[in-house]
Amino acid sequence: MTPKNNALSDFSLGFTYFFKALGTVCKYPMITMEMIIPILITVLIFPFVLMLIFMTISDWAPQLPEITTFWSYVLYYFYWLLYILGSLGVVATFLYFFSTIVLFISAPMADPLTSDVEKHVYGIKEPPLSWGELAQYTKRTLWNSFKLNMRTLLFGLLLIPIGFIPFGFILIVLVMGYFIAANGALPAAEHAQMPYEQFRLCNKENRAFFCGVGTPLYIMTLFVPCFLCIFVPLMTIAGTLAFHDRILKTPIVEE
Repeated sequence: MTPKNNALSDFSLGFTYFFKALGTVCKYPMITMEMIIPILITVLIFPFVLMLIFMTISDWAPQLPEITTFWSYVLYYFYWLLYILGSLGVVATFLYFFSTIVLFISAPMADPLTSDVEKHVYGIKEPPLSWGELAQYTKRTLWNSFKLNMRTLLFGLLLIPIGFIPFGFILIVLVMGYFIAANGALPAAEHAQMPYEQFRLCNKENRAFFCGVGTPLYIMTLFVPCFLCIFVPLMTIAGTLAFHDRILKTPIVEE
């Protein structure tokens, strides 16, 4: 059990793990080898996502009335305001589903990347597993990852209407940031052999902290789409660091 702290300070502390993840990549460049597959996947898929976004937004372009009276001016700007808000909602929705697809495809890379981070930062080396142990581990991790991804997808779908409400994106960013951090931390929890329900409980007890961990990652995917190229690796690194520092209190070992 971790002590309860101020939510704002926890969020601020979690926010710094985005920069810690970047620092880890710079300090241990050898772990960037795990990033190649997610980057290639993103580069290949992203043009099609951009095309879908453009086609959808273009089809929604309003037929504007002739400007002849004061109310025509009002209607003109009202149409464009709805168009802009709707377009932003479409972009956010497409990018969310795209990031989810990349997350599913790149998930197998998260486990070896977590192992590399644990090895170089914390001095933890995974013991060799027998074929039976490996099969059990793979079955458990895939099932737990599937459950967490389904919860992420469900909340993402429920939050879509909120994206069309002014300032509703703030709630979306916080909630999705929480789930992004949880997805990043899950491989480290599996390596520590922590039961999934205990993992969920630890996340809930540190909700503000994990919201802070995932929020900058989600913001970057919304406003810097090319960031999706390294979204999964940085999510995994930040989640691993956060889980070991906050939950397990693992001491850092300098190589």
